[in-house]
Amino acid sequence: MIKIKKNEYFDVFSANSYLLIDQSRNAVLIDCGYYDKNIVDYIKNNNLNFKAILLTHAHFDHIAGLNKMLNDFNVPVYIFNDDVKLLSNSSLNGSFLIGEEINVDVKNIKIIADNDIINLLEEPIKVIHTPYHTQGSVVFYLKESKCLFTGDSLFDGSIGRYDLPTSNFRLIKSSLEKIFSLPEETIVYPGHGPNTTLKNKLYL
Repeated sequence: MIKIKKNEYFDVFSANSYLLIDQSRNAVLIDCGYYDKNIVDYIKNNNLNFKAILLTHAHFDHIAGLNKMLNDFNVPVYIFNDDVKLLSNSSLNGSFLIGEEINVDVKNIKIIADNDIINLLEEPIKVIHTPYHTQGSVVFYLKESKCLFTGDSLFDGSIGRYDLPTSNFRLIKSSLEKIFSLPEETIVYPGHGPNTTLKNKLYL
């Protein structure tokens, strides 16, 4: 089973990130909306084999900590191809909304696609493309651990915005159908707010 360390950054956006650790001390980080020295220290103090950062999408509140994190750890960043352009474009990644220009310089990008299997931990991580919040939004599914990391595709009782650059409200239904095709006991770890399960279905 995978150990999950949830990190919440409490500001106006309150973005979540998640450190996943297997029994062999391999670890990956899902989303990096802020730079958390506590997480850096946790990785180092526990001698974790930190292997990668996985992005559910590339809005600023999920990537703002990447530059500093990559200074500490020379690891690849896994991202869907359609969201790569958001990393270095403040108009597309939404940072213009807070009057800033947040740009990320990622040297080692690993492009992921729908239904890819990421083998970085003892348990495989499945990529599911959910392109409505951004063109390249994905969720990450770990079947054995019964957990799903949804970014801004699904929250507890609501869904992400679909009025931002590269959003497409026409794809909401098909994206949610992919998510809700998974077992209802699956635990949802969203990009904002508390955890939930797929049993608490959201009908549009």
